[in-house]
Amino acid sequence: MILHTGKNRKKCRNKITNCLNLYLELILAWRNLGRSPRRTLLTMLMIALATGLAVFLRAQQVGTHKQLIINTLGVYTGKAQIRARGDSSFVFDTTTSKKLAKIVFSPRLESSLSLKSAYRLKVAQVIGIIPEREQDFSKLRQKLLKGNYFELDSRQSLILSEQLAQKLKVATGDSLQILVNQSIKHFVVQGIVRLPNPELNQNLAYIALEVLQQLLNKPQQISVIALQSDSYENLNLSPPLEYKTWEAFAPELAQMLQADMLAENLLMSIFYLLMLFGIFSTVMMSSLERRYEWAVLLSLGMKRRQLTWLIGLEISLLALLGIALGLLGLLPCLIYLQNNPIELQGVMANALKKIGLSPKLYYELSFEVLGMPVLLIFLWSWLALLYPVRFIQQIKIASHKIV
Repeated sequence: MILHTGKNRKKCRNKITNCLNLYLELILAWRNLGRSPRRTLLTMLMIALATGLAVFLRAQQVGTHKQLIINTLGVYTGKAQIRARGDSSFVFDTTTSKKLAKIVFSPRLESSLSLKSAYRLKVAQVIGIIPEREQDFSKLRQKLLKGNYFELDSRQSLILSEQLAQKLKVATGDSLQILVNQSIKHFVVQGIVRLPNPELNQNLAYIALEVLQQLLNKPQQISVIALQSDSYENLNLSPPLEYKTWEAFAPELAQMLQADMLAENLLMSIFYLLMLFGIFSTVMMSSLERRYEWAVLLSLGMKRRQLTWLIGLEISLLALLGIALGLLGLLPCLIYLQNNPIELQGVMANALKKIGLSPKLYYELSFEVLGMPVLLIFLWSWLALLYPVRFIQQIKIASHKIV
């Protein structure tokens, strides 16, 4: 029992000694940064600039990607979907509805049908929707240019996308015919919407789900359930239903975002490399100035790995101070830009509007934005330790005599 207590005391003493040694090493590292204040300040400013630029570009990339996904997927496909294998229609029963009770979703029946006005005949994608569900899912009412949203008695009403209405040369209140199964059904244009996706904006028509089910003779059947979020993999769907994320049914968008991220990472690697050269030059000049000091420390009994650890602490403090300085200067700007996106003007704004994108630069402030650039800058800073490590290993104590 006494022996066991003695071992515990020895462990406690060792822990206290290690903490005191680390405290003394941090004080030494902090004081060593003040040996050349101008060089230390310039290196901190360079790290702060690299940190601010990396986080700023990352925030813009993440914000733009999220907005692009919303514009491309949020209006129509959703971030995830539930479909039957083979993309066939299936019965939307109460069991599936209960599993989705806490999820924002929109059940739809899709079909390509011929729409005929007094002037033209066009084939369009007709979507049967539940108006209340679709409003919660895609905020379709807010995208109306003319007319009104579906009312309680909307069995003879439809809503057209903007360019489809222009092709058919119809306006709100005009009559429109749908040709299906060798029969003609008459509808009234209730409203016209502008969709952010240009492909959908020229080829989409909405009608009530029950009406389209009757036209296609598919009672209680739907083609797809669009989900607003892609974090519901564990729904335990019964066959033949299957869950698909947006990467599966929009691979072109996923590849485009990956290519953009690769280009962004390449650009950031150049910034990190320039920052590394700056830190490396500081460490190299410091090593040359302090070679006699290090030789004396080694001759007095300090081990080379202890001296290397001390230099590593100096580099870490320098990197952390630069990162903190960069974040303190950037965070207020990012908070403002997250709430107030930059609105583009002129030719670029018109070009983005033509392809259905918002003419704004969006920014995102989150741990994903801050964490990776800060971690990479800190790790790249440690690469500058390679020079003093090699320099310390080559010091010959006998050749440095104090006169």
